[in-house]
Amino acid sequence: MKAYVLAAGYATRLGAIARDRAKPLLDVAGRPVLSHTMERLQEVAGLTEVVVVTNARFHHQFVEWATTGPATVPVRVLD
Repeated sequence: MKAYVLAAGYATRLGAIARDRAKPLLDVAGRPVLSHTMERLQEVAGLTEVVVVTNARFHHQFVEWATTGPATVPVRVLD
């Protein structure tokens, strides 16, 4: 089973907080929001892949997060 995480927004209502960083990659409790989400997704039985749908502006940040994160399932980042 695949899980799709929709993270393509620009978070314009957050103003300066999210000007240079995607909202799912902002830190909460010392880790990106997306890392907290991944932690919960990895508990799903039968999960084979997580697909993170992003936008062109922050795509490289998501790729960097995916390559350095502690995911136990493959993570694919789509622009």
